[in-house]
Amino acid sequence: MAVIEFCEAHFSIISSLPFTSPLCLRKSYLATYINPLQTTKKENFMTPYDYIVIGVIGAGSAGCVVANRLTEDSDTTVLLLEAGNPDTKPEIQIPAQCLSLLGSEVDWAYFSEPEPYLNNRKIFCPRGKVLGGSSSINIMIYLRGNPHDYDHWQSLGNPGWSYQDVLPYFKKSERSSRGASEFHGVDGELSVTDLIAPAVVSQRFVDAAVALGYDHNPDANAMRQEGAGLYQLTIKDGKRQGWQAAQCCCCLPSAHSPASQFDCNDRSVSNSFVV
Repeated sequence: MAVIEFCEAHFSIISSLPFTSPLCLRKSYLATYINPLQTTKKENFMTPYDYIVIGVIGAGSAGCVVANRLTEDSDTTVLLLEAGNPDTKPEIQIPAQCLSLLGSEVDWAYFSEPEPYLNNRKIFCPRGKVLGGSSSINIMIYLRGNPHDYDHWQSLGNPGWSYQDVLPYFKKSERSSRGASEFHGVDGELSVTDLIAPAVVSQRFVDAAVALGYDHNPDANAMRQEGAGLYQLTIKDGKRQGWQAAQCCCCLPSAHSPASQFDCNDRSVSNSFVV
């Protein structure tokens, strides 16, 4: 049995790495995050699992991806631990209701420490407390980060983290409504779409920025982010598509344990959810 811990920031990359088995995953990518878990007599009554996935945010973006990839091997059993509840709150699926989720029961509703350069204000830091983690409560904006940041990480001594190194994995994880291109993929599990009916004020904002001399940038997920344009969104068929939907969407509730646990195993029928 192995315990897997990971950082939420890895979720897009992990989702698309070309692993052929959990053994490959364990040895090639997550080696530094896995420690053996010794089974004790006290634990003998529990169902045995090959992997227990304990993430910084539990069954959030990274957790759902890792559990999904591990269970591609039908002989592997995975337990994914999450402090929150199933994503049954209707507002989660309705994009226009995203703001109503902030500060609700599906949000940890963190605040920063007083910020001395902001008149000691505490900054609201929402984080998802639900299946799918923050991908279930965020504003659904799809933004990969600045290419220069990735190149800087590599220059600090992190081989394989340049933008050109990670771009193929972003593309592999994405199902873009724009079609396949140098910067976008169409065969992934995460749907990325443009606004179907952008608000007039949004388009006027972009037009005003261009009139002031800023470049029009129709794709902030390409080589540069500078400029004005409309965001791309993680929405599919009019509904939010968080990583729980893209990777672990078959979870069903059953009541066995006081802890929130995702038993992501029987892929041929459904992944079961233990609460």
